[in-house]
Amino acid sequence: MLIRAHNKKDANAQTLVGIAYMEGLKVPHDDVEAVKWFREASRLGQAIAQNNLGLMYHLGRGVHEDPVEAVKWFQVASASGYYRAQYNLAYMYFTGRGVEVNDAQAAKYAEIAALQGHADAQHLIGYMYQQGIGVRQDLVAAEKWYRKSAEQGNLKGMNRLGLLYAAEGRSAEDHAFAQSMFQKAADKGFAAAQTNLAALYMHGHCMKTDLVAAYAWLELAAKGGDAKGKRLLEQLKGKINRDQLNQATERAQSWEAAHPGG
Repeated sequence: MLIRAHNKKDANAQTLVGIAYMEGLKVPHDDVEAVKWFREASRLGQAIAQNNLGLMYHLGRGVHEDPVEAVKWFQVASASGYYRAQYNLAYMYFTGRGVEVNDAQAAKYAEIAALQGHADAQHLIGYMYQQGIGVRQDLVAAEKWYRKSAEQGNLKGMNRLGLLYAAEGRSAEDHAFAQSMFQKAADKGFAAAQTNLAALYMHGHCMKTDLVAAYAWLELAAKGGDAKGKRLLEQLKGKINRDQLNQATERAQSWEAAHPGG
């Protein structure tokens, strides 16, 4: 592979060598070396290399962090139709990193990437339709994109889809579906979903009120850094007794033991 990569015209081989150094695959991990190979391949128009070079500038890996340079490479790769670069460009426009915030451009590139099956892009464009950011508000479109994202296992998509179905005025069947979405994401360690699942247990939506289960999930969510989870945990502390608190802590510890690194 290295011999092929040294052939200045083999951009695909150069890209693969860059990825190997970036991820430490059969060679020592070396971001500087990865950048070198991505740059070589990028000059030959290799879109994956261009996107990866943008990521290296975005993250400050192997080069000084430079979001403006990152945007440049995402734009170049996007023009070739590479969906990962299109999502990355949407993210930069959405957050205003390396470029001025441009909601319309963010929505444009997010939807293009979403149509090609990018799960994070599907979540992002779903959120933009839900909130009416860069597009006309459309809850039907939001649900569609959240569902597509969730079907690919995207935890943010599962959580957002759950929130749509957990809204006030939805049916018991909808609330049960929301619970299933929160449960799936919570079991994967997604702190925001753990908080939302706990809220269902606290208020008895589609299930019997269970403050022990609620406290256990909030304890996990708080450890995961979820701010809402931390607030609800403090509120719940005064509503349960010592025995319930001990039961909840044991449940949380059992979950952590069954999900190491979760």
